[in-house]
Amino acid sequence: MITDTKRYRMDAVADSQKWRGLFDVVAVSASVGGQKDEPGIFTYALNELRLRADECAFIDDRAHNLNVAANMGFITILLDNEKRDYAALKNRLNELLGINL
Repeated sequence: MITDTKRYRMDAVADSQKWRGLFDVVAVSASVGGQKDEPGIFTYALNELRLRADECAFIDDRAHNLNVAANMGFITILLDNEKRDYAALKNRLNELLGINL
């Protein structure tokens, strides 16, 4: 997970949503030093995971946040935050990555 959310907020969300252990790496911009409009935070996550960008998906609710990740080779998915169509997201993850949730 790559997020610009403050660390304390991310910790609260992770606890309330039971996300602990769901993600191998949580790259919080305030901790890592970087934003989604810079390659550094993505490079950090790739190094921690020991993966290539084309082996990873980056999902965001803002199209402009997908640009850097896409240019680096990530599979990018725009999630419509208003519709919150999680079934479509699951289908897209299955289609692009073979992830069946």
